[in-house]
Amino acid sequence: MSDPTPFPTVNVLLADLLAQMRAILGGDLIGLYLDGSLALGDFDPATSDVDFIAAIARPLSAAQFDALAAMHRQMRDSGRPFATELEGSYIPRPALRRHDPADATFANLERGSDEVLKYKTHHSDWVIHRFTVREHGIALFGPPPATLIDPVSPDDVRRATTEVLRSWWGTADAVATIHAAPPGGLSFIALTMCRALYALERGEVVSKRAAAEWALRTQDPRWRPLIERSLRWELSGEMKDEMIALVYSVAADVARRIAVVDKVMGGVASKPPRRSPPSGPPDGQAALAEGCPPTLLSTPPRPPPRPPPS
Repeated sequence: MSDPTPFPTVNVLLADLLAQMRAILGGDLIGLYLDGSLALGDFDPATSDVDFIAAIARPLSAAQFDALAAMHRQMRDSGRPFATELEGSYIPRPALRRHDPADATFANLERGSDEVLKYKTHHSDWVIHRFTVREHGIALFGPPPATLIDPVSPDDVRRATTEVLRSWWGTADAVATIHAAPPGGLSFIALTMCRALYALERGEVVSKRAAAEWALRTQDPRWRPLIERSLRWELSGEMKDEMIALVYSVAADVARRIAVVDKVMGGVASKPPRRSPPSGPPDGQAALAEGCPPTLLSTPPRPPPRPPPS
């Protein structure tokens, strides 16, 4: 395997990961692909995780799962750079081709020093991962990802983004998360909102940095200080109220989009009937939480990452 990234320590880790996967899975490993910031060209060693997708021929056997779980525990506890930042899933080929909510529980590893391989339901955010891997994924092993994944349309991306916003960011739990977030977590949230707005507008997935730069050019100038400081990972606690206002604003934007679809479809899009689109931030949160069906437009996102080291 030639060096897949510009980061030597990441490349060493990935080479070991691939070798151990092949030893455990043999011919059942179809491909291994980089996802997330490494695929999108925006990896930051201080804040990013190492996202991967393993395409497998069939669901894991109990013996394969146990061997992979032991491998990931050993790698996690090795003390090697980025070993606790690995995050990915083992997806059987038919499920990788297109997202099916009825067949969406797969072996998954989250980043973290105490995380283990476990089975997890992959929700609508999996559509966003499929788009990223198909269009931008880096193959460490196996055929080009576009041969394994059906095209993901702009409307598919919009629907998935709206469901993530509706099911998590439009809830009281999200507000509590913002209040409890460390400075690095606040930056993560602001950049996530920029990427959500970009996905809703353009129907595609780009890196957080690219989305933030787009937002600086196109969105309300009110958010400029918040976004600029997020790009430098310099947000602090006094910005939390402004962050909540940004989340409310994104919620209101989604509600307006749903209202347009409702008007075109004669109200079919929203059941039960929804209140009129909100005009202020608090109502924006309520409209997102209550009035945006998932059929219209990723699990809630993981907790915000640790702040970058000083």
